[in-house]
Amino acid sequence: MWSTHPAEPSTVSAELRDGWLTFDSGVERRRVGPIPTGWELHSEEHLEMTCRAAVPTRVSDPHRKAIVEEEDSKPDGWRMAD
Repeated sequence: MWSTHPAEPSTVSAELRDGWLTFDSGVERRRVGPIPTGWELHSEEHLEMTCRAAVPTRVSDPHRKAIVEEEDSKPDGWRMAD
């Protein structure tokens, strides 16, 4: 998981102009915007709920470097990065 900020805010919808959180499962990406205030301090459980509610955007880039975590540390294969 990471925050994303558009290079050209005028090219995205109003709720995404200030950025969004990107969740990547290695198979699918999801996003939620605007970026929730203090998301870096949210509990893992709260972030997992946010991920489940996030909008699917596209298939993950297979060439992007994978984020390695313990297999059972996240539900449904979702990985979160700092």
